[in-house]
Amino acid sequence: MGIHALLSLTNLAANQLLVIDRNGNVTVINSGEPVPEGAIILDPNGSSLVPGEQAKPSAQLADAQGNTQPITNDIEQILTALEQGADPTALGEDLAPAAGGVQGSALTTAASIDRDGTEIIAATQFDTAGFEALGLSRTQSLSLLNLLQAPTAPIIPVVPEEPDSPIVISTITGDSAAEGSNNTFSVSLSGTTSAETTIVLTLASGTATKDVDFNGTSVIVVINGVSQTVPVNQDGTFQVTVPTNTNSFSVQVSTADDGIYEGNETFTLSGKSAAQETAIIGTATIVDDNAPVINDATVN
Repeated sequence: MGIHALLSLTNLAANQLLVIDRNGNVTVINSGEPVPEGAIILDPNGSSLVPGEQAKPSAQLADAQGNTQPITNDIEQILTALEQGADPTALGEDLAPAAGGVQGSALTTAASIDRDGTEIIAATQFDTAGFEALGLSRTQSLSLLNLLQAPTAPIIPVVPEEPDSPIVISTITGDSAAEGSNNTFSVSLSGTTSAETTIVLTLASGTATKDVDFNGTSVIVVINGVSQTVPVNQDGTFQVTVPTNTNSFSVQVSTADDGIYEGNETFTLSGKSAAQETAIIGTATIVDDNAPVINDATVN
């Protein structure tokens, strides 16, 4: 089986490449991404020098500077020799993989290999000498050859996972509550947390005054039905540690019933996560239900 059939086993998207590093690990990368030194790069959509001709798979070997050497023909010749039971290190001086062709495709100094003719290759093993002469490691050579052992089974390469989007605050919504009771701010996140996430919140006065109309020293945070009292700093800031598998929580703020009619008053809760530059703000309203009382009325 040649490299063309090998790459037909993979299910790569456009602009994706199959990479075998020197440790024999097979991964998928996007075109243009850096590759480690000595890695084999297999491109199912290589290129064609003939206009109108369909692009053919190609193989390249990367050096420490990120430059690549074409080794497609070398690999094809070694695979053909192995399939025919021939010696892959005896393909001729100019075309032998150890020589790398007339121009030389090996990244390492070509070695002289002496053979005594007594080597016996077991049916379940592969001779990697030809590939190692190209500059490939033994584990790398075995990974390449192992891809040919089960031609009917498609290769499932390891596709790098897209990083999770950072969790941010989507909305903060305050309610209206009678003075003397608790105002509640509902905080919604952009998604469900996959790890503990720290949220910084700030309690601030509006027409309602902190520590006069509402409690500015502590709040009650409710997460997944569990309540905890959290102290508030003098500047109004406090932190909430959101556990995993959580997408919302609430903050309760107690208000004072002063018995004085002042009309409805407001205050705010703002906050952001480490991934946010601009804070989200919510407003709560303290409803003053103390209607003014007229003690004495004189009618002239």
